[in-house]
Amino acid sequence: MQPWKHRIDLSATWRNNDLSFEAKRDQIVAEFRSHPCITDGENGMDLSTLVDELSEMDTEADFNYVWDTIYDLADHGKWLWINL
Repeated sequence: MQPWKHRIDLSATWRNNDLSFEAKRDQIVAEFRSHPCITDGENGMDLSTLVDELSEMDTEADFNYVWDTIYDLADHGKWLWINL
């Protein structure tokens, strides 16, 4: 079984229901931006672009649309495990 190349734990932010949508979004964006995977080749460049887009989402529906794309990228080839 192939191991995951990167891992990121977003669970503390993801599950914090005391945060507003905007605060949660901004914290998730900050966590991605500070993680080494964001500079890992083509996937990192794609993730960086998606994270920039995520930072501009004003509604949960728009956030979820971009989030699904991030999750698909992360899952491809076991590149990035996202713990929620």
